[in-house]
Amino acid sequence: CPLQCSPNGNSITNIATCDPSSGIGSAVEGSAHPQGRRKDVARMLALIEVAKVITTSFLLILALDTLLRYCAPGFGAASTRYNLLHALLNTFVVVRIAPDVYFVLTNPLEAMSAPYSDVPLATTISLHLFHCVSQYKTLTPVDWAHHLVSNMLVSFLCFPFDYGPLMQWGLFFICGFPGGVDYYLLTLVKLGSIHAATEKRVNRVLNTWIRAPGIVCWMPFMLACRAAGKSKVPDWVLALQCILNFVNAMYFQDRVVANSAVVDWCTENAVDKRLAEAGAGAA
Repeated sequence: CPLQCSPNGNSITNIATCDPSSGIGSAVEGSAHPQGRRKDVARMLALIEVAKVITTSFLLILALDTLLRYCAPGFGAASTRYNLLHALLNTFVVVRIAPDVYFVLTNPLEAMSAPYSDVPLATTISLHLFHCVSQYKTLTPVDWAHHLVSNMLVSFLCFPFDYGPLMQWGLFFICGFPGGVDYYLLTLVKLGSIHAATEKRVNRVLNTWIRAPGIVCWMPFMLACRAAGKSKVPDWVLALQCILNFVNAMYFQDRVVANSAVVDWCTENAVDKRLAEAGAGAA
């Protein structure tokens, strides 16, 4: 980064070579640039704040889970409580980031340079971490991959860098509106208020027409900002994010559509889905 120099061409830090005519200097190799140090300190402090948000959110989720377990009828099962907690967290995320999503739509070339907050993303880590800790015995390999890769790895590739409101765009679709609706429906299924087939059909629509397209749209927005010189994120990080987010979108969309088709077929033919799957596995 350029260093501001004194008018006589001497670096104010004595560790740079300067152009007397412009007053601008460039740091020599191995120099300790004060501005760079300030940025490093600011980044470290920001990460500390993220850690505080994750810890506070985790404790709040634990308290809500305990309250539901002992005080709310119908929430004795851990999976039922988790579905509702996930729905509530997604609602919080949507409310917090909705203005950023609108900003991306109306100012696409500024989507990676405008101010934004890491708080919504940090709270999602708390929820997934809570699920890993509280129900680790019942989690499937897909659950572990979703928590550790789709949420935590992707998130920790976000915190050290400045993504702008475009980060919130991805969050809106990955752990925001579509998932929030589905987790409310899953809660109602667990409580016996709606049929499981209803949740499957709605989730198929959400994934096919909202979640997957929304996640994939993150990539052209990012490429437009990068082409306009508005991205501060290293290219290798962006490439990795594109791969992880694309796989997330398409894998779960495919999984949901296939599951919905199986449920519809079993319902139409009066076949118990669990028995059919057990028979297929044995074959």
